[in-house]
Amino acid sequence: MKKIGVVGSHALRISHTLTNQGLACAVTSARDIVDTLKCPDVLLVSTSTAQDATIEVLALRNRNFCGRIIALLRDVPETDEAVNLYLSGADNYLAGDDQETFLYAVVKSASSERSQQEQTLFTAGNVSIDTRSMVVKVDDKVVDLEPTGYHLLVLLFKNPGATIPRERFHNEIWPDKSVITTIVDVYVSRIRKALNQANARGFVLTTVRGTGYRLDIE
Repeated sequence: MKKIGVVGSHALRISHTLTNQGLACAVTSARDIVDTLKCPDVLLVSTSTAQDATIEVLALRNRNFCGRIIALLRDVPETDEAVNLYLSGADNYLAGDDQETFLYAVVKSASSERSQQEQTLFTAGNVSIDTRSMVVKVDDKVVDLEPTGYHLLVLLFKNPGATIPRERFHNEIWPDKSVITTIVDVYVSRIRKALNQANARGFVLTTVRGTGYRLDIE
């Protein structure tokens, strides 16, 4: 874990807990977060109440912080308090006496996610994808895919063996557009055709009926 930010009334206590677990973190404030931590893996907002956390999260989002925010609360919030916390821009919250135990798992998960984001070369069989150059190759031959098909294939290559629901494709590839339900099927068909023509092998793009698609390594 490279960068963890902690803000809020209990920031020093949480920082001490994380440090004892071997994780590096910085105590900061909503005012200084952009200058202190350019791109933290996760930002922890530690307060006594959900209301206080909501205020902190709103301040962070208003300062254009777009990273992941997790609120750490002393008590379990009421339903309306939890809703307001999510609406303010929090990605998740943890509450109660065991929050430090859960916190460690969440932070480790964030580290794993960031490691995947930093990876730039993904392979399956004789196919490779370089996300820096946005090039797909079968052996040493470049495969010509349209941008949407490329991004769809990257999502599958980043998650081998995992079923990707059509809704996730919609949210990640067309986040601001309303698209027809079968649009993913159309692009998968085009990807399969292009890869087959290039003699791709070593994996299968599996259709999961009623759900989505999965990259299976042979």
